Amino acid sequence: MSHQKGGDLTTTNPSRDRLATRLSEVLGPEEAITLMGMLPADHDQLATKADIGGLDERVGRLDERVGRLDDRVGQLDERVGQLDERVRRLDDRMERFENRLWDLHMALESQSRTYVVTTVSSLTALTAIYSLIVAFFA
Repeated sequence: MSHQKGGDLTTTNPSRDRLATRLSEVLGPEEAITLMGMLPADHDQLATKADIGGLDERVGRLDERVGRLDDRVGQLDERVGQLDERVRRLDDRMERFENRLWDLHMALESQSRTYVVTTVSSLTALTAIYSLIVAFFA
């Protein structure tokens, strides 16, 4: 455990004391304090080559997973594009269907008018004939 406060290089670990003294001799007191302040106080906090190698391995596996996710996102993008095309084709078909339905509506409307005019004309003609027959026999 270190007692480095306000530029004091004293520690409770003899090897750290020797290192701090030697750094002060070689680099100077301020630089020694700065460098000692950067070192972890506990040896358990130091990373070994095995620790770094393990992290490299984990990062490699994460990179692989991210690569697979990128592939999946690419596949999903392609599927969304296909779905967009299908929706566009359905929209076109619906528009054609609506146009045909409108044409059918207009044809039925025209046919209904013709039917009404023909029926009214026929009834008028029959009424006139009936009136003539009644007048002729009366």
